[in-house]
Amino acid sequence: MADKEAQLCESCADKALQSNNETQNGYVSTSDAAKILGVSTQTIYKYEKENKLTSLYDHKWRMRKTKLFKLDEVEQLKKEFNKPGLTTGEAAERVGVTSATILTYIKEGKIPATIERYKGKDLYFITEEDIEDFISSKEFQSQERKKERKQFYDKDTGHILFQSFTFNDGQFGRILELKGEYSKVVTKDGEAFTLREAIELGATPNYKIDEKPYSTKRGYAKFRFIKPHSVQSDIYEIIENFYKYAGPQNIRLTLEDEYIQMEVKPVALPFSPQSHQSVINLIDHYLIEGKILSDIDSIFIESDLEPFIIHIPSELKEFIRKEASSRKVSMEELAIEVFREYWKLN
Repeated sequence: MADKEAQLCESCADKALQSNNETQNGYVSTSDAAKILGVSTQTIYKYEKENKLTSLYDHKWRMRKTKLFKLDEVEQLKKEFNKPGLTTGEAAERVGVTSATILTYIKEGKIPATIERYKGKDLYFITEEDIEDFISSKEFQSQERKKERKQFYDKDTGHILFQSFTFNDGQFGRILELKGEYSKVVTKDGEAFTLREAIELGATPNYKIDEKPYSTKRGYAKFRFIKPHSVQSDIYEIIENFYKYAGPQNIRLTLEDEYIQMEVKPVALPFSPQSHQSVINLIDHYLIEGKILSDIDSIFIESDLEPFIIHIPSELKEFIRKEASSRKVSMEELAIEVFREYWKLN
């Protein structure tokens, strides 16, 4: 009997709460919020923890057996769920540029977009597919290569990391840090100048960096050089020859604490085995991936990629494509990386 009376009291309390202005005027129960959003009640609690939704009188909710949530917040969240695509800000974050740059791409027709009414404003929206297609496009990949190149090559000035110079007095120097006119030039005697100071002292480059077409040959030969102590080291001479004959467009270069890692597209160097054997031996010594082929008057630096054709489900291919795009590598490079990691190969 006591249990029945308690249940009746709870029922009366629930009815009283349902008639309360707060529940009728701008608030909904947990289950109603879940229905509006098309999710479970547990997900509603998750949204609350993430501050996406705010409950009313949180400390008293167990008395009414349900939390009450602001209806306008629930509806706003639903609108966000139904958002017609990525905003320019979200697209910019995905691509790694500013919102203004995304707007420029839209106006130039490089990224398709539509104007939709959202949160009381007319905004550009871009679909996931269109942004992924742009990231995978040749134009964007070319821009990414330029970004990589600018870390060791200043196209505007024509100067490149490790480029050698000769001063008016015959002193030999080399760029060891590339920072525009404030690049660091170190001489054979250990004197350091900014590039601007070096040029004022009459220093001129020992060679001109020529632009080469981007190579469509697959893969790179990879080298890992020990950072030399002398600016006249043979290692720097090898790097300069790669600059000359492959061109910065076909090179990737990264610096580690004690090493210089260089990746070079397949290229021919005019070094005959008879007269340049010591240089060839040095190149071979620092080669970590790829191969060297000799001819009468040249050596050829090649990648060691070979065809390996497999057929995979379309959804897996699409996943690999997106993952490769996010990492800014080719699908082929990503597959090789994953294979090596799985079998713990160096």
